[in-house]
Amino acid sequence: MSPVLQPCQKDNILTFLAAGTGTADEGVAKCNGGDPQSNPFTWSFQTSETVLFVSTPLFTGGSSTFTIVSLTETQLVVSQNITVSGTSQNAVITFVH
Repeated sequence: MSPVLQPCQKDNILTFLAAGTGTADEGVAKCNGGDPQSNPFTWSFQTSETVLFVSTPLFTGGSSTFTIVSLTETQLVVSQNITVSGTSQNAVITFVH
C-alpha cells in the first residue's frame, strides 16, 4: 500500500491504548493544513478477536473493520480491502510497538 500513500500520510502515528481508545496523529507533514493535529478514536475486537473495529476509517478508501492477520506483543498485522482510483485492493498494514 505504501506506493499509494501520499508523503503526508506516511508520517502519521496511530496509538492504540488498552482501554479501547486511541489517537491518530497527523505527524509533521499534514495533508490539509486545516485538519486537527490529532483525532481520537475507539477500537474493539469483534468476531472472536479475528476482526479489529475502529470507530473511524484510518485510510482513504478503507473501512472501519480490519481482519487480524497476526497479533503479538510487538506487532499487529491487519488487512482490509480499500478502493484506490476506483479499484479494490487488499491492503496489509503492519503496526509496530
